[in-house]
Amino acid sequence: MALAISLLLATAPALAADPPATADLARADRYCIACHSANDARLANPFAWDGHVARAALSPCPTVRQLRQEMAFTDDAFDAIRNGGIADLEARLLAREESLPRLVETAYSTVDAGVNEMRAFRYQLNKTYAQAQAVRDSATMQVVLVVGVLATLFLLASLAWGLWNTRHLSVPMFRGFRMGMGAVVFVLLVFAVFALPLFNPPAPTEAATAADLERQAALDTATRAAVSAENLSAKAWQFARLGQFDAARAALDELETNANAYWGRARALEESAVTWDKAADAAPPLVHRIEVAAARAWAYAAVVDEIGDPRRAAELLDTALARAQRNPDPYFRALDLKKIAVAWSRLDQTHAARVAGQIADPFIRAWALREIGQFDQAAASARAVGDAHLRAFALREIAVASKNANLLDEITSYQLPTAPAAGAYALSDLAAAWGAFDAKQSKEIADSIAAQFPDARARAFRRSGRFVEAWAELEKFDGFEQARAQSELVAAWARVAPNDALDAAQKIRDPFLSAEAQRAVVAALARPDAARALDLARAIPIPYARVQALTDVARVSRDPATFQQAAALADDLRDPYPLRDLASAWAQVDPKNALALVDKLDRESDRAQALLAVALVTKESAVFERAVKQAQGARLRGDPLYSAELLRELGARYAAVDATKAKDAFDAAFDAARKVTTEF
Repeated sequence: MALAISLLLATAPALAADPPATADLARADRYCIACHSANDARLANPFAWDGHVARAALSPCPTVRQLRQEMAFTDDAFDAIRNGGIADLEARLLAREESLPRLVETAYSTVDAGVNEMRAFRYQLNKTYAQAQAVRDSATMQVVLVVGVLATLFLLASLAWGLWNTRHLSVPMFRGFRMGMGAVVFVLLVFAVFALPLFNPPAPTEAATAADLERQAALDTATRAAVSAENLSAKAWQFARLGQFDAARAALDELETNANAYWGRARALEESAVTWDKAADAAPPLVHRIEVAAARAWAYAAVVDEIGDPRRAAELLDTALARAQRNPDPYFRALDLKKIAVAWSRLDQTHAARVAGQIADPFIRAWALREIGQFDQAAASARAVGDAHLRAFALREIAVASKNANLLDEITSYQLPTAPAAGAYALSDLAAAWGAFDAKQSKEIADSIAAQFPDARARAFRRSGRFVEAWAELEKFDGFEQARAQSELVAAWARVAPNDALDAAQKIRDPFLSAEAQRAVVAALARPDAARALDLARAIPIPYARVQALTDVARVSRDPATFQQAAALADDLRDPYPLRDLASAWAQVDPKNALALVDKLDRESDRAQALLAVALVTKESAVFERAVKQAQGARLRGDPLYSAELLRELGARYAAVDATKAKDAFDAAFDAARKVTTEF
């Protein structure tokens, strides 16, 4: 059982087959900003429940597909562990679950950061199971040992009793000798059987040759080349956000200068793959990654978003356009043109439309035209999308943005996918979109979704405010995914009908997620009925959620006693993440006590944000300097610019208090971004 669950945690079930039109989209750029606008609402909360993993497979965003696939693997991991039959494992799992809210609520700038965090979380789950399994195995071994000793004593006693009762019998000497020799031979055979593996020679290992080392070096260098190109684009964007436009332009120029070197690394890897089996599978995607990263132009458009000089912005966009047209990959070429068109729309709408018109992919062209406000042209492009699901997706987004219900009618009439699953999810999205125009039509569409897709029906009902019906659909499947979906449903439900939401929250089978749902009800009641919210917060059984709930109440009531009650639970938390929000809220009432909580936080990023909250109230430079130092040490695996962005945020928020100290934070952010490696 232990091996089976370990394998389940290390691997993953196969996803449903991708629709043909989205099969080639499984190549996520490392940075979300490379495709999306900075204000795109889809960048928030990518791990939120949005249907079964088959729904994620239909998403046009490969990053969303990958992140939600990772979440599905985590759901399966929880279910596998809970079904493992270890009685004392629940308390350990509840302790591990405390890390989940931070993971889900973190704003990720890169796909690698989200994937790495989720995989690290599953590793900890696996470790928890292994520890519990080791304890159970140890207990089992002790039982076996006791039984073995008792059996041995019984056999020895039987033998002694037999010898005592046969002591007067005489046996011929030769027969006795044969019996003794037989016993000796039997013992030797048993020893040989068990000792034979000890004498087996170890399996031969192949020593790496000079050629193998050279090929491995080519693979490693090619990987660094891809990372270098990606980091240069990201650094240019970060420099621009800090107002360091000369440094941003220098990073873009370095990306252009390195083009030939990147090309050489890709060719060297291709040559090594011809004669080296290990590189045969790794080389093609890595070569493609290098070629694409070296040719991307999204950073130019991202830099322009931060520039206030129209002439300089136009110059950069012209360079970006020429660069994008040289991109060897049509998919990423289209995405770059989309970014350039949206950036141009802030300078010249006509020119922006011309750039968008150069996009060959009709889906991405419709996306670009929608974002620049050319809705009629966007709809025309959307109608040209070959895949029915993507076509419905594009038309629906245009309808919502332009407030044009006629486009929704068009989807309903003849643009729906014919595949059952894709059709169900398309109807689910369509019902939600109709909710802004015609509640009756929204209800009819949601009710028409086939009963065999309860997750699609639940999505439609939840997004239309039909929470009771959504809950009924969620009851049709089980496991950790069900509890997660129910918890998120209750959070939305509580804002409309807190009493019904509370009843539902208490029915969630996962104790931690049930407590989190009850906390959401408390947050909804904190302002209209603070006394009741406080009573409910105190009754939450899980300390983690109780701290969060008490913080929600105290933030509104500003009652020192409520803050103290929440702080008193600090030592009961395995993950002190809720203390960050507690310290930030408490700083508005009692900065001294809030400052004392900072030392209980275990991550530099949490300490930095809590210290900033205190500094904004006290206006003490020393506290802000501590926040800057903590932010300088903050790290997030897979996001090399995490510290720089955190420092930039600190400076931006503190600028109104002390512009000089804020500049120190900006300088530290620039230094952190500058140190991001681009060598290869």
